[in-house]
Amino acid sequence: MQWFKRLFGLPSAGSLSNHGSHSVRRVTLSDPLVIVAPRIAFLNLLGASAQSILEEDKLAFAPLFASCEESQIDTPQCDVLLIYAQLQSDGQIRAASESLRDIIHRSRAPIVVVATENDGKSYIAASKRPGAGRANLVMTLKRNGPAFTKFFSQLLRRCKMNTAKALTQSLSKGIPFDILRAYGIGDDIIDIWKRSYGEVLLPIQEKAIVKHNVLGGRNLIIFAPTSSGKTLVGEIVSVHYAMAKKR
Repeated sequence: MQWFKRLFGLPSAGSLSNHGSHSVRRVTLSDPLVIVAPRIAFLNLLGASAQSILEEDKLAFAPLFASCEESQIDTPQCDVLLIYAQLQSDGQIRAASESLRDIIHRSRAPIVVVATENDGKSYIAASKRPGAGRANLVMTLKRNGPAFTKFFSQLLRRCKMNTAKALTQSLSKGIPFDILRAYGIGDDIIDIWKRSYGEVLLPIQEKAIVKHNVLGGRNLIIFAPTSSGKTLVGEIVSVHYAMAKKR
């Protein structure tokens, strides 16, 4: 299997683009990206011609995620986005009004995979087109039959195991506010909360975010004593959806 990977101009930690996109930081071994209750989505812009390989990928990848969504029109918001599309020589997506960067921007996904085969020149042209989207992007040149699905299935399983290990270590000390980066909340806002409330979330905040997935679209009513952290849960949810431009 052949593919190549490119970072779409990641800004420095804590910065926000003029287009209002979420903050993107550099991921390192000592500061990994930990996504709690990760969401995967499949965007099929090729219709019936790509449905069989999409179903193959979905069968392998979906069980590794907390939620899964599929669309042929609207770009889903998620943590890992697989795109099935044909790139033209000018980098534009065939039969689509939006560019690859625009789709990435709408998805707010930190990890994006173009899961259909396209040539290198088209990918290079796509990277030069305007748009606000920034992500860790994998561009597929050749799927080589089942090799693509097998490779990413193994990779995602390893990521899931490492995330569980990182969370276990964090839980012994309390989950840090930095976990909110995984939900698109910028470092500038996280730093304000850390200065006001300390480095880690309170237990009720951990449960709302990690256990009950309140930032993943679930409704939640919290009954708890005064000073337990209820108000900040509401503030975090409000900021998250304001940045995502949802109510």
